[in-house]
Amino acid sequence: MLHLGLSGNRRFRTCSVALVSAIAIGVTATAADASPRNRGARRLARAASAFAKEGSARISGSIAIDVTTGTDAGQKISMPFSGSIDNRTKTGSFTFDPSGLGAPGMSGPVTEIFAGNALYMSTDAFGSQLTERLGGKHWLELDLNKLGAGTSQAQQTDPTSTLDALRGVSNDVQNLGHATIRDVDTTHYQATLDPAKALTHVPPAQRPRVQSALSQFGGNTIPIDVWLDDNGVPRRYAINMDVSKSGATVHVDESFDFYDFGTPVSVKVPAPDDVADFSQLQRLRQVGQAT
Repeated sequence: MLHLGLSGNRRFRTCSVALVSAIAIGVTATAADASPRNRGARRLARAASAFAKEGSARISGSIAIDVTTGTDAGQKISMPFSGSIDNRTKTGSFTFDPSGLGAPGMSGPVTEIFAGNALYMSTDAFGSQLTERLGGKHWLELDLNKLGAGTSQAQQTDPTSTLDALRGVSNDVQNLGHATIRDVDTTHYQATLDPAKALTHVPPAQRPRVQSALSQFGGNTIPIDVWLDDNGVPRRYAINMDVSKSGATVHVDESFDFYDFGTPVSVKVPAPDDVADFSQLQRLRQVGQAT
């Protein structure tokens, strides 16, 4: 039986890694073309553009997934993330602690680097056996265009793509008043995202990435809370909902903060001879299931 340094249900674990692996993707925003009715909806629809104009930012947050029904019921992941992105160069990096996957034998942080439409994930934390089976390579590369086109085995979540998706907010956004986020005064809005509507308002170049990010929610409308500062720049968003998909129910709880705008971002892309394509990991998993 093939072992990739992950214990428990391999299908859930592998999908979980892929699910959280695209948390760090840059945003390329253009002016929002949605025309919702109330002021809160107009502000949210423009949030991605306001964020992009800031140039760069630090991002930190967490994602928790709890499978409540289905064959993987009881499986959970919970991980904090931190990183930075540069919207001008479309590059960035993130790290997360893989111990939240509940897989023994994993140690050290997982680093992710993104540049353009490529996402690189370090494999060192998953143990030497995986590195050996990947031909001694220490990085996996994911083609985000293919992920957006639905060719990946797993769906993605991406905080900046969620900002792009705010173009599809409902017309009845609620203003819940002021709140302080990291010493910044913000207005707290509560809204609902319609994935289909959101995609119609996303520029074609960003559409595959946003579709990939939204597909994790199985086509359901998405309740979202967003905190905007006085300039309309998002300082936090949070999603807390149940998702029914493929005969299972999953509770998703994610929240991300955006801060330190204008921070310098330095990214070094892994050398090509140290990178394996993500499809190679998929093939290894298929071989393991067959043995």
